[in-house]
Amino acid sequence: MTDIKTSIIDTINYIEDNLKNELTLEMLASRVSYSKFHFSRAFIFFVGSSIMSYVLHRRLIHAINDINNGRRIIDALFDYGFETQSGFQKAFKKKFGVTPKQFLRTGKIELSTLSIIKMIDKNIKGEILMEPKIIIKEKLELAGVYIETTHVDGMNLIEIPKFWEDYMTNGSMEKLHESSFVKSHEEYGVCIPKDDQNFIYLIGVETNGNEVPQDYFKITLDKQKYAVFTTPKADADKFSEKIQGTWQFIFREWLPNSIYQYDSNGLDFELYDSRSMGDIDKEMDIYIPIIEK
Repeated sequence: MTDIKTSIIDTINYIEDNLKNELTLEMLASRVSYSKFHFSRAFIFFVGSSIMSYVLHRRLIHAINDINNGRRIIDALFDYGFETQSGFQKAFKKKFGVTPKQFLRTGKIELSTLSIIKMIDKNIKGEILMEPKIIIKEKLELAGVYIETTHVDGMNLIEIPKFWEDYMTNGSMEKLHESSFVKSHEEYGVCIPKDDQNFIYLIGVETNGNEVPQDYFKITLDKQKYAVFTTPKADADKFSEKIQGTWQFIFREWLPNSIYQYDSNGLDFELYDSRSMGDIDKEMDIYIPIIEK
């Protein structure tokens, strides 16, 4: 298995060479020996969109470029997998905000993928320059409240912060922490995959063995080796930004250059403790399941 950054660059080149052929998330992830869930997630961190959204974008651009160069519309659309002209027009306007005709009048057609490959290949070090703690954590039983969200179009980056805000203001936090099954008041944010693009996000606490009511989501995390990253200190208004920046550092910088790889048999999670309270110098930890390459 090659490192994730090399795999994503290879996948981008493969997509570009095979836009007229069938491309699926399962096939693209399998050819570089990653699970669909974790490859999807890493692709979003590096590229900024889901894999299949990127494929659609490139097909639309190539089709409109062919049309611009004099190709018959029906032939160009068929080559890139669009069954009808109306379907192509709807997909195009949804992606670019204008009709194909309006787009052609702008003259802004760009086929090159060189810039995105350069961006991925160039490690730009920011303030999150850290070596994680490598630990083995014993089995952990959690319970709490959850939402179902998706990586598609970055919806999780909107929905999860909103979920936390609601949790802290609508009484859910107090109700959870007052429950008899709570062992510790540290809070865990856990991503639990459902399918290729969708997952459950749990805000949970460690349980003490008492019965957990059915309206709470329960999960057991098995004994696992983790790389533990601590976010840079930040005031409350910048805390979410620092958390996202740390996630990006992990996938873009640390994993590609470490002796470890993501262990897809485990689950990553965020840990919020007393350092996360208050309004200044807030910190939290991100746990990444790892195995040696």
